Amino acid sequence: MCLIVAKPKGQRMPSKKNMKRWFADNPDGVGISFQYHGKVRTIKGAMTIEEMFQLVNKMNSIIKSEGKQIEDIDLLIQFRRAVTGRVCPEFCHPFPVSPHQKELDSLDVISELAFAHNGIIWEYTHTKTWKSGQWYGTGEDINDAQEFIKDYIVGMGMAVHNKSVQELIISYTDSKFAILSAKGIDYIGFYYKEKGLLFSNEGYKPRKPIVQSKYPLTATYLTHGVRPSTYGSALWEGENMMVMAQVATVISATSMLLCYTTCPTTMNLTCAKPVI
Repeated sequence: MCLIVAKPKGQRMPSKKNMKRWFADNPDGVGISFQYHGKVRTIKGAMTIEEMFQLVNKMNSIIKSEGKQIEDIDLLIQFRRAVTGRVCPEFCHPFPVSPHQKELDSLDVISELAFAHNGIIWEYTHTKTWKSGQWYGTGEDINDAQEFIKDYIVGMGMAVHNKSVQELIISYTDSKFAILSAKGIDYIGFYYKEKGLLFSNEGYKPRKPIVQSKYPLTATYLTHGVRPSTYGSALWEGENMMVMAQVATVISATSMLLCYTTCPTTMNLTCAKPVI
C-alpha cells in the first residue's frame, strides 16, 4: 500500500538514504504537504528518486523564501504503492481536502487541510480485481482516497478533528490517515515513532530476513536447491521454488515436499523433516 512519514515541528527531514529506501519499497510516486502562509501547500507527482529530491528542494526554497527553516513547520511525506487508481503523478498522495477533482489532481495546490491515506478503502475497490498476485482495473479509474475525501471528509468540516469522529473513520475504513493543517497534524490510527518522526506502518524499517531454519542457508541451498534471499517479499527465492511469508507448504522442482510450520504470532517459518 503506502507509507506516510510525518515530520513534526522541531524535527529535521529524514535522511536521503532512508527516503531512497522508502521510495524503492513504494515506487508509485511521492508527494509532500507542508504548512504555508497559515494554510497547507501540497506538491506532488515525483515518479523517480531524482524527482523526489527535486520536490524536497522546491519545498526548501519555498520555506526559505518565508524566512523559515524546515524545523519550523509540520509536514507530511507520502510514498505511494498503488492499489486503486493508475500509477500517475495526479494520484500521488497527499491530497487537499476539496470537493473539486481538479484540485485533488493538482501537482501544486494550497488548501486548508491536506489528507494522507495508508490502506485500502474497500468501498471503492469494485473497480479493481485481484488476480495472479496483482490488481487489474475493471472499470472507472479512480483513487479511493480522493473519492473518500469527496464523499465524506469534505462534508465533515471541522468535525474531522474530533477524536470520536476519527474513531468512526478508522472503524469504517480500516485504514490510517494523517491530516495536516496550519495548527498541526492529526493522526488517525496508530503510528510508530522513531527519532522524532512518525510512520503509518513498519515499512520504514530496513528489511531483515525472518527465516528460522534448523539447517544453515548454505546447506539448504546445497541439499534442496534453494538460493537464499533476504530482500523483497520472498523469504527464500531460487530457480526451483519460492517460499513466501504467507505460505506454509512448498513443493520443489524435484517433487520433494518440504513441510514448514508457521508460528501464528511471529509468522516465522521453521524447517521440518522432508516428506518423501
